[in-house]
Amino acid sequence: MRSKVHGVKKIAVLAAAAALVGCGVYILFFSQFFLLRKVECGGCSDIVMAELNKEIGKNVFRIRTGIISNKLLESDLTLATVKIKIKLPNALTADLKKRIPDFRLTNDVLSQNYLLVDSQGVILDKVNNDQNNDRCLVHNPTVN
Repeated sequence: MRSKVHGVKKIAVLAAAAALVGCGVYILFFSQFFLLRKVECGGCSDIVMAELNKEIGKNVFRIRTGIISNKLLESDLTLATVKIKIKLPNALTADLKKRIPDFRLTNDVLSQNYLLVDSQGVILDKVNNDQNNDRCLVHNPTVN
């Protein structure tokens, strides 16, 4: 008789544990508490904010920050690094570092237009001679 009661207690404990795990999974992945409500990004462009705002309403545990970072780096070539963090329970922060132009590039000494290029050769912007620009000027680059 004693082993029958002991077996019932084991089943009751396992059922309680399963219920707790089920409640935990529901709270983490399906409740309204962990839905993204706020995106913080100082100095973000409209394009970057639009991309980040697409995540609002999603569960924070299902947001893939690495995929979002890569998408932002591909869509905005002026970004050097993107770090996205989830702040529990319902916020996302983005830390962006912009590329810095290192020199101006032109194919003609008399040209009024220049390309701003960073140290890795990424073209950041096209500017004209009227804009105040103190970057080193490179004339007639050769392409092999």
